[in-house]
Amino acid sequence: MLRSPSHHSINGNGGPGNVLNLVSNDVHRFHNAFLYFPLAITAPFEILAGFSLLVWHAGWMTLSGLCMAVVAVWLQSWCGAFVINLRSKAAACADKRVTETREIISGIRAVKTCGWEEFYKDIILKLRR
Repeated sequence: MLRSPSHHSINGNGGPGNVLNLVSNDVHRFHNAFLYFPLAITAPFEILAGFSLLVWHAGWMTLSGLCMAVVAVWLQSWCGAFVINLRSKAAACADKRVTETREIISGIRAVKTCGWEEFYKDIILKLRR
């Protein structure tokens, strides 16, 4: 039997906030992949042509520049991995905030009836930090 995403536990892995977050991240990744795919194909040829022209004009001293470029690529890949790690942590925080807010909104009648506005306001403010 098919069930709606709201049937799953809000605090579990199948919540609607988690699904929305995953879809958003996947669409962003596909968008970037299609943007940079032509660059991934042509970049090695451009690097080889540029390095050949530099060797032809300046001599073999351009090896130091090539070494610096290799170090820069390594540093950029390390920084990229660091940013990916931060982004995954931010996505987890955003997912938690979305699911908690959705849970509060779905039970807003009980919150208003029992006078729990300040309590849940404090929870949402803590999640925003």
